Amino acid sequence: SLLRRYAGSTRVVFEAVSVEKLLRHEPALQDLYLLSVNQEEARALHGRAAPGSDRRRWLGPFLEARRIRYLLEPQGRRGARLHSRGPDGRHRAWSFPSGRVVRAGDSTGAGDRLLAAVLSRLAGREGTGGIAAVLPAAMREVEKALEEGTL
Repeated sequence: SLLRRYAGSTRVVFEAVSVEKLLRHEPALQDLYLLSVNQEEARALHGRAAPGSDRRRWLGPFLEARRIRYLLEPQGRRGARLHSRGPDGRHRAWSFPSGRVVRAGDSTGAGDRLLAAVLSRLAGREGTGGIAAVLPAAMREVEKALEEGTL
């Protein structure tokens, strides 16, 4: 009901939180500005939303059918992937490698911190270039927090 109420008038962001919560809400995932899922959640979503489809080609049709503008997939030490449905409806994907790999005693919350950093930058003056423009700086912020142990 929240999506039906607000999707037309604001940018709605959905953070998966866990496989279980993602799958519970999967039928309602549409008209989103941004969907954020980790690798495990992305595999589960693929299995639920497009079973039997090619793992590399399912996401474009999924984003198009669900009217989801962006999908952010933090990938730990490998960085992040950003998927987009462009104005022409075509699927685009970008890889953002980590600036540096940080040894951290605990990385719990790094994906949440990344999403918060991205959203903060989008809301500020930096956000004029979209998610792809602010993601590298957001990743550097998380790397610094991991290094300092301040997640």
